[in-house]
Amino acid sequence: QENVQRTITTGTVSEVICHTSQKVFQMRVHPSLDEEKKVIGAIIIFFDNTEFINAQEKLKTSDKRIRAIIDSSPTLISLKDNVGKYLMANQAFARQFGLGEEEIIGKTDREIFPEQMANDVRDNDLEVLLKRKSSEKEEHFRYNNEDLIFLSNRFPLFNSSDRTPYAVGTVALNI
Repeated sequence: QENVQRTITTGTVSEVICHTSQKVFQMRVHPSLDEEKKVIGAIIIFFDNTEFINAQEKLKTSDKRIRAIIDSSPTLISLKDNVGKYLMANQAFARQFGLGEEEIIGKTDREIFPEQMANDVRDNDLEVLLKRKSSEKEEHFRYNNEDLIFLSNRFPLFNSSDRTPYAVGTVALNI
């Protein structure tokens, strides 16, 4: 009733989610205008969003489970888009390099790592993206005066519509 009154008073569209015991509705309230564009009432439209909301909740639950598994892994796990920006990195990755998630996500290797390491990592990513197939190799890096050796598995992620990789994932075990 509050949204209806607000729409009649202001002449603007309002929207609210309504929950019943078994259903979820989206209620949109539009002003009803006369020929002179004066508000004379309201038009109320209900959308049954129950299936959509339930699917969203299942997806959120699934995402949380997957993230918990990824963050519990002692291996370094990351995902970068095809231009090299980090989309995701697990806690082991952040700990290994002494970084917070905000210092990783949206950044490229060149913004995070020393030049040689950044070049080597990007070259390995590009190899996977260009060949469109997974790669497993031993990688040697120098970071913060420490020699690091990883057994790294890189793999492309593809768009569903074609075979164009949109990202490269990496799972790396510090050996």
